[in-house]
Amino acid sequence: HMQQTTSGGVSATRRQLEKLFYVKSADAWTNAIWQTIKIFLLNRVTPKALKMTPGMRDEHEDDEDGQATSKKLSPELQAALDVKGLADSNLYSVPEACLLRWLNFHFTKANNNRFPPRKIAQFDVDLQDGIVFAIVILSHIPTCHHVSAMKFPCTSEDHVLSNNQNIVLALQEVQLQYPVTASELTHPNPRDNMLFVLFLFQNL
Repeated sequence: HMQQTTSGGVSATRRQLEKLFYVKSADAWTNAIWQTIKIFLLNRVTPKALKMTPGMRDEHEDDEDGQATSKKLSPELQAALDVKGLADSNLYSVPEACLLRWLNFHFTKANNNRFPPRKIAQFDVDLQDGIVFAIVILSHIPTCHHVSAMKFPCTSEDHVLSNNQNIVLALQEVQLQYPVTASELTHPNPRDNMLFVLFLFQNL
């Protein structure tokens, strides 16, 4: 039942409490859904799953007959698959760290000097301009048209928005359905962006 509360000597009315309830209720449901996603989806991203993900290999790993070779792994692939350090972060869980490594590996692998090198360490600002998403998509689908000509450097928000519109169009081009808008990618929420990365990890 609803009771009047006092904060700083000022009593809250029933109407104020009802408004507060809807806000708190939405937050509680959001957190509950988030915990469900972490348990049943995010926790499936393990070092073993990362290693088995399509594309987590060097270009030279197969010989002409399609047989795996014993050539030494590239430093980039070694760094991506090395389990050391995955649990060292105070900010990210092991699954989240795996997703960041997946992004870094494919950006390095497929960039081909199109854009300056970068290290992806966050799910918001490091992905905001759409460049990393574009390269990761091209790493898996080199023929994707909509991410073949991204704006760089992005000197205005319009440039960033244009790039992220290309990301949304690229998803449609490769027939991947995900409820994200260019505006949401341009003004990223770290948790929402992490879920988008998880979707790409599972579907590219």
